[in-house]
Amino acid sequence: MKLREDDVEYFELKTKCREWGLGGKDNKDNLRAKLLRKVRQELGLPVFGPDNVPPGSVRLPQDMTPEELRHLFDSRGCMMPAEAWQALSMANALLVADGLLTPEEVIIPDEPEDDYSRMTVVELRAKCVTRKLSQVGLKQQLIQRLREYDAKLVAEAEEHAHFEAAAAEAGAAEGVAPSATNNAALHALQELFANMKTMEVAALREALAQRHVNTQGTRQILMAKLTEELKKDVARALGGERRLAQWAASAVARMEDAEVLHELEVRQVAQFGSPEEARQVLQAQMQKDWVEEALHVQAVQQAQQQQAAKQAAAGGEGAEADGGAWGAGWSENGADAAAAGAWGSEAYPTEAAAGIEEQQAYSGRDGDPTLTVALLCGGHTQPQREAALAAARVAAHCLQSDRSHGLLPAARLAAGEGAPRQGVALQALYALDGRHFPLSWEALYSASAAELDARLALQLESAVDAAVALAGADAVLPLGLGPQCPQLLAAAGGKVAGSCAGEAAALAADRLAFAGKAGELGFATVPTMRLRLADFSDAAGASQLADMAVHKQLEAFLEEQQLPLDAAPRLAVRAEVAGSVLGGALVSGPRNALLVALELMQEFTLGEVLVEAVVLGAHHFTCSVLATEQGAVALPPTQLDSWDVEDDIVASELALERHLAECEGLDPEGVEALLSVIQQEQQAHPGYLGGKGRPSQQLRQSTPPAGLSAEATEGVRQASLALFQQLGLRDYAQFSGWVLPPRPAENERLAAQLAAAEQEEQQGAQQEQQRPVGKSFAELAAMDAELRAELEAAATSSISAADRAAAVDTTAGAADAAGSEEEASSSGEEQASGSEGAAEPNLLNQLLAEELERAEAEAEAEAAALAEQQQDYGEYNGIAVDGSHRLTTEQAIEVMAPFQRPIPLSAPKEPVVEALQDLSAADPRQLCQLPSSGQMVAFAQLSVVPDFSSPTSVLCQQAAAVGLSQEALLRLLVSAAAVRGGAPALPPLPEAAAAAEERAAAAEAAAEAAATEGEGASSAEWGGDGSLWGTFAALGDAEWDAQGVQALLDQPLEVASWGPEEEGEEAGEEAQAAAAEAAAAEAAAAAELDNPFQFVDATADPLLDPALAAQQQAAWEEQQAADGLGLPYGYDEIREDEVLVEAASHVHVEDPADVQDGGLGGSNLEHMHPTKQRVWVLLGGDGPQRTQSLQAGLHAYLSLRQHPELLVEGYLLEPNNASTKEVERRRRCLDRRLEMRKMGFEEEWIEEEQTTYSLSRIRHPAALASDSDAELQCVWRLSDTGLLRAEVEDLEVACEAALEIANATLPTLEDRGGDIAGTQLSVARQELELAGVPLDGSAWGGAPAHRLLPAQYMMLRRFAEQAQDCGAVVFVALGGQQLAHGPVQRLFEELGVPFTGCFSMQSELCADKATLREQLLDLDSSGISVAPQQKISLPELVAQCGDEQSAARLFDQLLTSLAGGAAALCIKPATALGDPALGAMRAASGRDLMVYVKAVQEWADAIPGAILDSDSSDVPMPLPPPTAFVVEPFVTTEPVQLVRGADGALVPPPAGAQTYPDAAAPGSLEASLHWMWGGNQWMRVDAVVLGETGRMRCLGPTVRVQQVQEEPLAAAPGSAAAALQRAQQLALEAAAAEEEDEEEAEALRAAAADAAAAAAAAAADAAAPAVRRKVGAFDLTPPPACLALPEAVRSARVRLEIVADRLALRGVAEISAYMHYETGELVVVDVCTLPDLSPAGLVFKQAAVDGEAPLPPAGVFYELIRVAASTPMAESGDALGALGFPELTEEAADYDYPRDSEYVPYDESQWGPYEQQEPQQWSSST
Repeated sequence: MKLREDDVEYFELKTKCREWGLGGKDNKDNLRAKLLRKVRQELGLPVFGPDNVPPGSVRLPQDMTPEELRHLFDSRGCMMPAEAWQALSMANALLVADGLLTPEEVIIPDEPEDDYSRMTVVELRAKCVTRKLSQVGLKQQLIQRLREYDAKLVAEAEEHAHFEAAAAEAGAAEGVAPSATNNAALHALQELFANMKTMEVAALREALAQRHVNTQGTRQILMAKLTEELKKDVARALGGERRLAQWAASAVARMEDAEVLHELEVRQVAQFGSPEEARQVLQAQMQKDWVEEALHVQAVQQAQQQQAAKQAAAGGEGAEADGGAWGAGWSENGADAAAAGAWGSEAYPTEAAAGIEEQQAYSGRDGDPTLTVALLCGGHTQPQREAALAAARVAAHCLQSDRSHGLLPAARLAAGEGAPRQGVALQALYALDGRHFPLSWEALYSASAAELDARLALQLESAVDAAVALAGADAVLPLGLGPQCPQLLAAAGGKVAGSCAGEAAALAADRLAFAGKAGELGFATVPTMRLRLADFSDAAGASQLADMAVHKQLEAFLEEQQLPLDAAPRLAVRAEVAGSVLGGALVSGPRNALLVALELMQEFTLGEVLVEAVVLGAHHFTCSVLATEQGAVALPPTQLDSWDVEDDIVASELALERHLAECEGLDPEGVEALLSVIQQEQQAHPGYLGGKGRPSQQLRQSTPPAGLSAEATEGVRQASLALFQQLGLRDYAQFSGWVLPPRPAENERLAAQLAAAEQEEQQGAQQEQQRPVGKSFAELAAMDAELRAELEAAATSSISAADRAAAVDTTAGAADAAGSEEEASSSGEEQASGSEGAAEPNLLNQLLAEELERAEAEAEAEAAALAEQQQDYGEYNGIAVDGSHRLTTEQAIEVMAPFQRPIPLSAPKEPVVEALQDLSAADPRQLCQLPSSGQMVAFAQLSVVPDFSSPTSVLCQQAAAVGLSQEALLRLLVSAAAVRGGAPALPPLPEAAAAAEERAAAAEAAAEAAATEGEGASSAEWGGDGSLWGTFAALGDAEWDAQGVQALLDQPLEVASWGPEEEGEEAGEEAQAAAAEAAAAEAAAAAELDNPFQFVDATADPLLDPALAAQQQAAWEEQQAADGLGLPYGYDEIREDEVLVEAASHVHVEDPADVQDGGLGGSNLEHMHPTKQRVWVLLGGDGPQRTQSLQAGLHAYLSLRQHPELLVEGYLLEPNNASTKEVERRRRCLDRRLEMRKMGFEEEWIEEEQTTYSLSRIRHPAALASDSDAELQCVWRLSDTGLLRAEVEDLEVACEAALEIANATLPTLEDRGGDIAGTQLSVARQELELAGVPLDGSAWGGAPAHRLLPAQYMMLRRFAEQAQDCGAVVFVALGGQQLAHGPVQRLFEELGVPFTGCFSMQSELCADKATLREQLLDLDSSGISVAPQQKISLPELVAQCGDEQSAARLFDQLLTSLAGGAAALCIKPATALGDPALGAMRAASGRDLMVYVKAVQEWADAIPGAILDSDSSDVPMPLPPPTAFVVEPFVTTEPVQLVRGADGALVPPPAGAQTYPDAAAPGSLEASLHWMWGGNQWMRVDAVVLGETGRMRCLGPTVRVQQVQEEPLAAAPGSAAAALQRAQQLALEAAAAEEEDEEEAEALRAAAADAAAAAAAAAADAAAPAVRRKVGAFDLTPPPACLALPEAVRSARVRLEIVADRLALRGVAEISAYMHYETGELVVVDVCTLPDLSPAGLVFKQAAVDGEAPLPPAGVFYELIRVAASTPMAESGDALGALGFPELTEEAADYDYPRDSEYVPYDESQWGPYEQQEPQQWSSST
């Protein structure tokens, strides 16, 4: 049907034709005709052709009648177009498709000529934009739409022609603006504008909603949008835009050219070249000014009245302002000055883009005291100084509150010169080589440590006396310590925050010194050894490695640690400077440790390294301690661990080897020992490498530690606190170390204790079995029979008849009682006989009584014993059923415990901390030794400088866990230092004060509720706490009789829940009200049963009364909003049940069908925050830049959270392959793979047939990228939680764990021992409160510290629906992932949710490199070009690179058609992957293309550079690999370099190394730059563009400067390189001596000889040139004048803005290009719509040095929010087409490079469908 009705887009037609083999290179009509014929063939419908249509019967469509044309279309199943020329064109296409006409015979019909017909699609869409028409549709649809619009305008013009002509004639005569008198509509607009300043946010939103404008934004943004709308309304009230234009044209026409220029100068408008252009500009400006004047009339009058009132009150005489508001020009009547006086710095913006509020962009908190805080930024190494600069930027944002002094931009300092001090003013000092340099605001935010090191080393005269600077400060905050900083801080005294002076600083800088000091105090430390370069002094003369003294030292160290040398112990070797790890490695054995140590010394130019023994089973921890005047508190420690899929793969492979060894009958013990060693060598704990893991590792940081017991966690806290106090530290310190497993002796002791406990248990069981028990009834019956037999035998043998006759009956009473009736009826003989017989049962009764007494005594003893053991079988749930034994309440509860769980009285009670611990006199050995487990807490390192360099540092994670934000922590440290220095303290944050008030109110309410409960009837009835077990406790030891038990059971049972407790009185009142309502409902139901014929009020039925239904709906929504966050269900249930999705949401969501459209963006005003704009930061996800995304999201949150009109919250986009279930899935796949291998299946078969279980798919699962995949993604809500991690995967796992604990049942919690982590955090919070530390709440905002909640889980669509419902702006902080290149944006656009960044079309366009190039092809006339490019699919690439000959042929063809003289090609993925270096390889031959194809097919992680002909470095590859690539010429440009000699001094550039050397100041950094440009006049630049669509502002460009170090080729004697060469030679010789295989040994000896010969040759060649090694890089903005002309840079900025406008970019984007140094022409390389927004991003460096308006990071983020809130979502779909998205109607897009005759394209019909091979094993033998 779509084909029949012409409802298919051109791109779809091309795609379908290519899929069906019809070719895709044709116009739309021909493609459509081909598809129509193909579809009819597939459906079995008749088709036409030369075989069934006579040739003579075919006529040209131009010769056919309308009836014949209609018949032609009907026979082909195609609708006939309405336009005649369109019908003829389609008829020709149908006949050509049938083969009845040839293309040469076709006569193309003439298209009707008019202005629109001659326009391109781009021009037509631009016309639609100016007329506010839709831009969607084909060219003819656009033309028809424009024609209809023009016809409508003509009709309106004719209708109002007479009125406008009269008005224009009158205006031309007067030459003044149109009158506004007696204009009621205009007066209403003026009044609204005048009162806009006092309007509430809700009123502003309502006014915008009435005008169909989206209501998102802060107050400033809302006023800006309303101002723009009011201007439009004013123009209409004055007669319309046309009338104003006529008036302005009439006024300008009577002016002379000089008057025109004068008017433009008065209005501060730039001059123009031609007079005609100047008149046009003045006409537009006058029209704009008249609208401004009309709008500001009442505002100016109010300002004048206020000013007059003030002057009257002061007794002065105010000058009257000119009341004429309707002069010829805005600047001529004085209203400009009046408005400026009225509005001041808060004037309403006159442009649609409202500027940011400067006071919020540069200042911290209002109300701070006047303080001067000095920030000290230093470090022993460049990475340490870079971290100090990052921390200084955080401190500047959080603390700087003085708006005229301190760390502010130069323009603000100049404007505030002479202003009084108010607030906190910061000063930054940069420590370098013993000197201290003051940093400006621009230098702090734009320069890196590498640039500052190079620049300040040339500006030594700018250094200041640091002692004087610190003496003038009220507080000093060290953020990095250089070599001379401790002495400087010691002189500053107590106003220095922390313990950064004296012995503490020395201990922090030297790990071994700290270990020695802690060991002296009695604390356990981690054994560490230092290897110095001097220890290798005997390397040159040593005959073997074992003879070296350093080797013997290392062996002695291992023996001291009880590590056998024959077992190749694992060692960690680290290059470390002042506590900062520069690099390291894990090795086995002392030989490898020495080689790695020398390599690290050579790489980092160090004189020593550290060696630490790896202890299996140890747990790494980091614990921070905060101290105030009230005491010190140890924060919950953080455990560092990791999960590595490679470990699981190795474990699976070793299990297979173990199985094969068992099948072959090998020694199990030997095999197990060998496999254990292999597995240990595979494992690498990141804690031994300074926290840096392998690429395949996922770091796991848990606070409190998830892998430590409660005893170990508390032991770490107490030991850290004791060490802090005994070292005499203050304010802050951080300790790191290991929780070591028990040593062998300790293991034996624990094993003995366990064996003794088991033996004691067995003895108790034996005693239980031997204990006497009561006899059964069968045993008693047997005893009775035996006794009767004995008595009978005795009577017959020993008693005579006479004796029996003379015997006296002593049991007459008994006999009488037993048988009185028999005695009464018997004779005398019978009576005697009966008396003799009665003696036997009487004796039996006596024996039985004795036996029963004994049994009863034994039963009582047994009952007592069983009661003690809680195993009394005579009781049922603690209640005695036979009345023989009664239990007290405590005994009953104790007896019941093993059989069932007790009913909880309420939520588990948290431990109460009453006082802080003082462990200054505690025994360190007892604190470090954990008695229960035998583990030991061992310390390794001390840090005294707080780490604020990253928002995810360990210190920030620990503070976030207890509810202490980064800002609150900074203020705490500064306050402590200021108070010691005699200055006032900083007040707590408003969030902390509010939380403290809330806790106080809650405590007071709880106390009142407890008092009320103690006096209430319910409490008296149920016991002390109103519960069942409270009643048991009240009974005490009283016995329970039957009546008491029955009365107790008859009472209603109320069981407390684990949820939050309700308030006492309110809960009771609610319960009574609920009971009353229930009783009333029952009575009503009974009444209905009694009288079924009652009248039913229809208005009371919500289904019948819409008003009542709406009222109930509103009440339900209010209840939903009051409930807040809902229920924390698990994410599995959310995926399965839609009801749980709704329950998990914290904001009620309307039906998507009720979503409003258009400008409102679908938001509901009643659900929006009354005074603030919600901003939801979306971060995380997948891709290579996911960690950067986390950093960017945190950066945005921390920068925006201080804004008083923003409510910022954090959300984590769930990574696809990081959850705990994903780990379990991979392990199950490995288990299944292992089973198949054990069954005999080959590896190749698994890789080809069972791809799910292939190692490549297990290592790298497929990523989500499509729109349908976006629907499957989920989101975690981070606000109201204390979760903060450094990695996205780690944060995902933490969210899952927190939600699992929150949803755990009571038995699960009891099995775990309760919520251990929650208890530990509660204890830490209470201790911090006792120490006076103000807790301000969650790290992500939301709940206060004492009410933190688990993360919530929801679908991504539900997240978008919630954002739409409550009017939130989504800050998209996703980078480097496919979902962020269109699918996520398209979901937001669909629901009308404002979001930052580009729209979906622009995101997809810029991500597709081939499409991006097509959009910039026609900008050559503007000096903007793109490199030639060819897109090639993976199947075609594989087909053309089957062998070296075909690959070489393909390379030559591509080089000929694309390179244009270049020597190499560049091949890279066709779509953006976040990191431009992923998959981008320089190919110098066809063999390189073959290597690339093989790497893609085998899913290789990287391509080794050594196997490439292009002599390049290793190429990282994306995984999973892409399926399409682009090939383009490899552009070779010379890098800009800063060269240092072997001595570290800067090497001046040689002649010709700069284009304009005279432009650089002598002795400056720019004068030291090297650019060996030669004949290449292009340099690589990067630029950031910021702003709205069509008005993007370029902040760059920036050039990258490489730092290189010259090193001599020959190793100097005594250097690390010389020692390494000799050690490597000795190691090879030792390995050759140990090798059993003679061939291998000979190869090792040959390698040793070659190494010795190479070293000797290098040493002999003294004239060998030095080797330059890259050691770093930094950015320069803009490129210096010595390299590029300033005019060229300005021209490049304009061209970059043109590129941004052509692509319709929005928000922020980064453009990479090559710039011509002299003309500023550009060759665009890449456009990234998701640039790096982390603190180290280029965006903020360029924004800080922007000459027009420098912006801090908060200003950049606020600008992005403003753009997102100001852009109507209705324009998202048309933005790209409006600004130049050309329709690909020509085949230029399908660029086809020339192929020779031997070229064979990939043919699926011949070779079959292409199947991508799975990787086998990457080898460098290619």
